[in-house]
Amino acid sequence: MFLAFGTFLILLGLIQTCIGKAWLRSGGWINRAKQPIRYWSTVVSYYLCGVLSIAFSLFEVHWLSR
Repeated sequence: MFLAFGTFLILLGLIQTCIGKAWLRSGGWINRAKQPIRYWSTVVSYYLCGVLSIAFSLFEVHWLSR
């Protein structure tokens, strides 16, 4: 479950990086040219949560296989 969710978040961050707009969880879009700091912090949070979710999934599988 965490592996699929992490993959989804990384793909979402990749798509938002390519189109130059990021979707806020509170609703609405952020444009990269108009609000670069808020845009990049949103995109980085998607990447970071995706990587941490995948890492947790791999750790959980390794830990349970002992």
